[in-house]
Amino acid sequence: MSEQDKHKTSNGGSNGDAPTEAGGESARDHLSIQDHIGQELRAMFDEVVAQPVPERLRKLLEQLAAKHPKK
Repeated sequence: MSEQDKHKTSNGGSNGDAPTEAGGESARDHLSIQDHIGQELRAMFDEVVAQPVPERLRKLLEQLAAKHPKK
């Protein structure tokens, strides 16, 4: 096997695409899917984070902080 053939095999093919994973998708596709999932999760949780903390929970947190001050 020539050096060029070894390179083609190690990088997923001669077309320059990222190596193919077991499921048939390239590493680039896998990252794209992960990026999309991450964006969707951030969008969902940004809404949650933007919600105000309920007064009762805020008071409980303040009481806990007063009992256990940071060192």
